[in-house]
Amino acid sequence: ELKSDYYRSKFEIIVLSTGQHRELLHQSLMAFNQTVDIDLDLMMNNQSLPDLFHRIFFQINEQINLIKPNLLLVQGDTTTALVSALVAAYNQIPVAHVEAGLRTFNISNPFPEELNRKIIDSFAKLMFAPTTFAKEVLIREGACETDIFITGHTGVDAFYQYYKHENPNKKQFNIKIN
Repeated sequence: ELKSDYYRSKFEIIVLSTGQHRELLHQSLMAFNQTVDIDLDLMMNNQSLPDLFHRIFFQINEQINLIKPNLLLVQGDTTTALVSALVAAYNQIPVAHVEAGLRTFNISNPFPEELNRKIIDSFAKLMFAPTTFAKEVLIREGACETDIFITGHTGVDAFYQYYKHENPNKKQFNIKIN
C-alpha cells in the first residue's frame, strides 16, 4: 500500500487524480482504504484527446509548481500518465513509470495507450516492469538495465492481496472467486 505507515515515515506521498477512470480508481482506493489527496476533476463528456491533453497539462503543471515534488510516479498508459510525465520532465523532475515495458507492438491498438507507454518509457528514470519480458522489451528499446525493476503486475498483485485477507468491502464489488 503506497500510503502505508512504512512509506509515510520515509516519504511525503501525495496522490493526485485527474478523474480519468474515476470509478475504477474509486473502487481500487476504497478496497485498500486509500484516498486521493488532490482531485482535479478534469474529465468532460465527449472531449477530444487534444482537449484532454491541454486541460491535464496546465493543471498538472500548476500542481507541480505548487508541490515541487522530487519524483513523479505515474501508473499505466493513460493520457493522464503521459501528460503528467511530460510536465514533470519539462520541470526537470525525474519520472518513475509503473507498468513499464508493456507492449502490444501495434501503435494503433490500443490507441492512444500503446503510444503513451512508449513515450513515457523513452524518458522515465525509473521503470517498474511487471515481467521479465517487459524488462527485456525496455532494454531492447534502449533503457538502462539498472533503471528497470521487475515488480510483478500491480493490478493482479493487488487483486490477490485484496482477496488473501479478510476485507469488509469485498461484497461491494460483487466479485466471486471459485
